[in-house]
Amino acid sequence: MPILINDNTARVQYVATSGQTVFIVPYEFFEVGDLKVYNGSALLTYNSSPSSASQYSVTGAGVTGGGSITLGSPGATAGNIITIVRDIPIKRITDFPNAGPFNIQALNAELDKLTAVQQNLETDLDNRVIRLSDSDTPNTLSAIPNKAARQNKILGFDAQGQPVAYDSASFATLASYATAFADTFIGNGSTTTFTLSGDPVVIANLDVSINGVTQVPFTNYTLSGTTLTTAAAVPNGAVMLVKFKEGLPNYSGDSQDVRYNPSVSGSVQRSVKTKLKETLSVKDFGAVGDGVTDDTTAFQNAWAASNPQAVFVPSASYKITGTVTGKFYSFGAVTIVSGTVTSITNLVP
Repeated sequence: MPILINDNTARVQYVATSGQTVFIVPYEFFEVGDLKVYNGSALLTYNSSPSSASQYSVTGAGVTGGGSITLGSPGATAGNIITIVRDIPIKRITDFPNAGPFNIQALNAELDKLTAVQQNLETDLDNRVIRLSDSDTPNTLSAIPNKAARQNKILGFDAQGQPVAYDSASFATLASYATAFADTFIGNGSTTTFTLSGDPVVIANLDVSINGVTQVPFTNYTLSGTTLTTAAAVPNGAVMLVKFKEGLPNYSGDSQDVRYNPSVSGSVQRSVKTKLKETLSVKDFGAVGDGVTDDTTAFQNAWAASNPQAVFVPSASYKITGTVTGKFYSFGAVTIVSGTVTSITNLVP
């Protein structure tokens, strides 16, 4: 029987209350097999007489306005995310004759299904994939690099906004240190502080949503250590999802892959390696500066590597055996214990 297909989205999601069994399907569908029902990421099973919460029955197939699904006993647990998606098999089972009576009812049914399939595509393409905005430039995106060019690479975008595969060796090393977390909290209408299962280190590492609505850092929530504080109490029964990666330990990759920008008008971005190579320090050659450890070799090697450029000496006490000759400079108090270092210039006014 033909039905009217309203302008709607072929996907709906609910945050269940304790024991809830009935969930409305606010869009048209034709058969019970047109629906997929999930509890979280678990796909549930259709059964006309459901015996558990992993099964569901359906009403409203072939009816304008949609229908509902009903879970078996004991129903959902408070906070369960129930998702109902329309997924119509793409097939044609009606063939119209070249002559004779024309089956208007069958034609209407075919057109209904075509319209519903188009809505499925609209739901996916408009809301479930990465795409260009209507006003964006460029007007089109080029294809992503082929398999050979993108293997073990990071997919990014160049200066023209086109997809590019970047070398990912150092990024893979960095990412391997990060532990991903996804903490879920159920609101009770009064609680505003929540303890995370890891330490994000900075608030920028957090992705916080309540019932699927993204929250704004500093405005909707703040972070102190592993404690997240919401500006307002999370509503009773609402699901707050907090996704983050734990703060990374020291980066062990190549400093060439880390960018440095002094953030001063007229400055340019360059690599940390280039910045660090501007000056050599006795610390780069193993000097300890505790007044006890013999730092003579570190001073000698530093000067040999830097000659004729002066070597930086951080403020500390250095034990020297004998005499080290070279050009050295500091910006604070440097004490030489027992030995002698010629030509240490203090550049502090």
